[in-house]
Amino acid sequence: MAESNKNESLLPTTNLNSTLIVGQVFKVGRKIGSGNFGELRLGKNIHTSENVAIKFEKTNTRTPLLSIENKFYRRLMPSEGVPNIYHYGQTGKYNTLVMELLGASLEDLFNLCNREFSIKTVCMIAIQLIERIEYVHSKHLIYRDIKPENFLIGRQSLNKHRIIHIIDFGLGKEYINSETGKHI
Repeated sequence: MAESNKNESLLPTTNLNSTLIVGQVFKVGRKIGSGNFGELRLGKNIHTSENVAIKFEKTNTRTPLLSIENKFYRRLMPSEGVPNIYHYGQTGKYNTLVMELLGASLEDLFNLCNREFSIKTVCMIAIQLIERIEYVHSKHLIYRDIKPENFLIGRQSLNKHRIIHIIDFGLGKEYINSETGKHI
């Protein structure tokens, strides 16, 4: 998204009498983020009341990434540190990806700590980040988007607040040819 449109919503605003539902189960809530992919919204499973994150991308975008991202997440699941994916599909003029709602990013946590982590914290983070990248590579993928904003802790309410999750596989790429088994 263009920097000037950062606060504008990709989705049309709905009135109080209408509710946008994704995948017949997930009610769309307020905007919680945006990026080149489109928009991230808070959502809720209407049967279980579980909070989720829903990514929206226009179907007519020049470089659709959500289908690739969904494919990579599915290859990586289930694994500690990889968010669960609940739905991928088309909702109106948008591709949508419904995933586990996570907590703060490492960038957010670093800012909360006045941009200073202890040596112990840095070591604990480094171990988990290396494990995540090793796991991604073991599935014949390269990540290509390592930055603090793409590593989020789990939510405390689910007792996952000590687990760092890797997100955003829009720039990910296979490095082993699936037909030949050889390095690309």
